[in-house]
Amino acid sequence: LLAISFFFSFGHTYLLNYASQKIIFTLRETLFSHIQNMSLSFFDKNPVGRLVTRVSNDMDNINEMFTNVLVSSIKDFLLLGGTVVVMAIIDIKLTLICFTTIPLVLLSASLFRKKARQVQRDVKVKIAKINATLAENINGMKIIQIFNKQKGIYDDFDVINKDFLDSSIEETHVYAIFRPTMNLAYSLSLALLLWFGGGDAIKGIVELGVLVAFITYTQQFFRPIMDLSEKFNILQSSMASAERIFLLLDEQVAVKNPEQPKVLTPENFRGEIA
Repeated sequence: LLAISFFFSFGHTYLLNYASQKIIFTLRETLFSHIQNMSLSFFDKNPVGRLVTRVSNDMDNINEMFTNVLVSSIKDFLLLGGTVVVMAIIDIKLTLICFTTIPLVLLSASLFRKKARQVQRDVKVKIAKINATLAENINGMKIIQIFNKQKGIYDDFDVINKDFLDSSIEETHVYAIFRPTMNLAYSLSLALLLWFGGGDAIKGIVELGVLVAFITYTQQFFRPIMDLSEKFNILQSSMASAERIFLLLDEQVAVKNPEQPKVLTPENFRGEIA
């Protein structure tokens, strides 16, 4: 069984990573080709640093979601489903006791998702602003030094950098609340199980072995939830990056020369992946 599990885990990990890398490859080529065919007025309104952030940083965030979140999340969800089924078969009453904190988990995840998405959007906008400012200032460093504007440029960058720092600290606050909430839900489930299940075990209603098994299954049930809570940051970051990328892809391209190579668009993106 261990040998079979090894080969299935290898195949599962390899196939998902291969598919994710193909998606990122196609998406990056689509985005770069799309940028190449934008009108000149588009580049007047969008600094180079911002576009570089879309192709590099934001694409890396999506890649991290595929490689670190998607692969393990599928396994975690399967483990959750299997644990629930086994627990329900052994003792439905203890199962319901263990799951009394699930509403707390769902409520926390829902509130966290809304707050984290907004924070991640702010972080992405401000890091793009930093990159755009750096690209413009470094490219124009000769002009800045000729007119002795170093101090003013530094002060402007300091304001932008502090804005990014404030957003990053706010992001830390959000995630610092979410993970302990998941630990609280697990601790409450374990406490309720020991209180009610322990009483039934003393009275002889439930076998001691069943109670010990449920303690193990409760730990096994919450372990994937803890893993998902740790990776929720990556998921929200990648979703915010995806929003920025597809907003850029939705921009209308300039009139193309028939002799130019084919440009991938959001409409034929799925076909290219296939």
